[in-house]
Amino acid sequence: MLSIIFELAAKIFYSDEFEKYVLKDKEELKLIRRGLLGNKDRYRALEEFFCFTKSKQRVRLTTDRTVYNFHISGLPIKDKIVIHKSNWGYVEADIITEGKFFRINKNEVTNESFENGEFALEVFIDPRYIRSEKASGRIIFRTFEEDLCIEFNFINTTISPEKSAANRKRFEYTKN
Repeated sequence: MLSIIFELAAKIFYSDEFEKYVLKDKEELKLIRRGLLGNKDRYRALEEFFCFTKSKQRVRLTTDRTVYNFHISGLPIKDKIVIHKSNWGYVEADIITEGKFFRINKNEVTNESFENGEFALEVFIDPRYIRSEKASGRIIFRTFEEDLCIEFNFINTTISPEKSAANRKRFEYTKN
């Protein structure tokens, strides 16, 4: 329903009548609108206009948990990250992974991805790519305005303590 309303609002925003009947003698807003009309993303332009005129607040993405800690024992891990959308409006975010061990089921999140203001991203962690005692990575939700970063820390319990200590000594020796 909201997508239909936003579609109609974008259609009106891009029509010639919008300036004539809605903006009338508001020259500054007419200039802002004309600048936004060149935007490839019509919904993004409408969202920017709404925010500039203080008709609404920007959509913010949040999560209850920004750090995940796992002990890796050689078995794949499946988890979900729940993202909340702060209010109504247009949002589009790229989902970026930093770490070869992540497998995700989506590369972007849009308005349609949210149900009742929530979106759940399934995350698979492949332990074959975690070869050291400790590893870390991030999943980033990148919108036009901001990044929401979620950190993952791993302790690999499949590496024996002797091997780990030897690796640490070798690292310290070659560090100088």
